[in-house]
Amino acid sequence: MSPSGALPVGGLLVMEPYVAFQCADDRFDAVGRSRSLAASSCAASNFTAVKYGVTRSFSLQVIPTIARQKSAGKWGSLGLGDLPVDLMWRVLDEDSRHRYPTLSVLGGIGFPTGRYQKLASMADATGSGEWQLRMGLAAQSLQAMPNHRPLRLRGWLSLHMPLACISVRGLNVYGLPAGMVSTARPGMSGQGGLAGEYGIDRHWVFALDLVRDWSNGSRIGRSGRRAMPSRGAWEVAPAIEYNWSVKLGIIAGAVIPVAGQNEARAFGAQVATNIIF
Repeated sequence: MSPSGALPVGGLLVMEPYVAFQCADDRFDAVGRSRSLAASSCAASNFTAVKYGVTRSFSLQVIPTIARQKSAGKWGSLGLGDLPVDLMWRVLDEDSRHRYPTLSVLGGIGFPTGRYQKLASMADATGSGEWQLRMGLAAQSLQAMPNHRPLRLRGWLSLHMPLACISVRGLNVYGLPAGMVSTARPGMSGQGGLAGEYGIDRHWVFALDLVRDWSNGSRIGRSGRRAMPSRGAWEVAPAIEYNWSVKLGIIAGAVIPVAGQNEARAFGAQVATNIIF
């Protein structure tokens, strides 16, 4: 269940606060087979997509996150996640006569505000330590079905490129020995997806997302030795949305992993509201 991706017009503020919870009892191995975990892992988080319409075509988006994890049967302390800050530019407005959709591009920086090293336990990890260059592309189109109900189609692709090596000390998210000081070189990561939102009536909407997450893993310093393998997952996210008005709505759904490699098979639930000021 992804943020809507809609761009507010100039001067408007859109907030989408999410509450998410997920747990995994097994994981996908290197060839996609399900393997049991020695202990279940869970995560609870709150992230809020805040979008401000600077002009009709340009918007600023910030997504602060607060998270808490459970690892090896122990819950860690609550902490901030990494902070993405993006500028979104609506390049094209949908034109049904010429059959092209609304098209937007995104560029920004990811700030490493989450905990990733010198951890008391792995349950305390909430970030990656990466400074990221973020790039993305999103398209959406509103269609009228034969029964005159609206169908909104969305597609997106985002790429996250690390800007530097990361100094690592103590227990860390990269699996490097806690007793040594080293550097990690994260690989590129990203996400792509397709989504459909069908208007059942004036208030109710059914949504379905298909999402692909991936990461090229990480390597150790100048040696280039692999620290973490490449990973990825396919997920589907059905959801139901209720809108009291054009400025206030709520959506609830599930996140279901269907395939993956070197990734936890985490089932999740999410609830979010959409508020326009």
